[in-house]
Amino acid sequence: MDLASSLRCVSVHPPHPRTPYAPLIVNAAITGMVGTRERIPALPVTPEQIARDARTAYRLGASVIHLHARAADGRILRDGDGLAGKTTLLAVLPEQRKLGIGRALQELRMDLMRDAGATRVITTADRPETIAWYERHFGYRRVGEVEKIHEFGLPDVDHWTTLEAPLV
Repeated sequence: MDLASSLRCVSVHPPHPRTPYAPLIVNAAITGMVGTRERIPALPVTPEQIARDARTAYRLGASVIHLHARAADGRILRDGDGLAGKTTLLAVLPEQRKLGIGRALQELRMDLMRDAGATRVITTADRPETIAWYERHFGYRRVGEVEKIHEFGLPDVDHWTTLEAPLV
């Protein structure tokens, strides 16, 4: 059973009195934090299943896909498993750039991930100058590309560059 099939099982409730709803952000936590395939047969654990369900959730209106890293056997990766931190969306207003604000924020979030037990950090970017900044200041290296599925970032770049750096 996949996400689309399991959604057909949801009970029907009368509409909320405030329909249509005001705009909102839907966060789909498709891999869960404690679930197992034994308890939740529809739980995606392989990269293909996770990608499939993330696309389905997006098509159904999710704005954010929240994932917990899993090992090949489906168990949640925790401290001591080579935990990777993930950063996104660090931005500084153009008039505030070159003042060290972005660098200080990035150093803080890397310190917090290190303190939480992460051994490496992953991020994505589409701007060449941002990619070069991560590489130059924090030792990131390019490890792949991910197709953009949202109209976000540079309109003429069709992918995110995935970068990784050690947190040792």
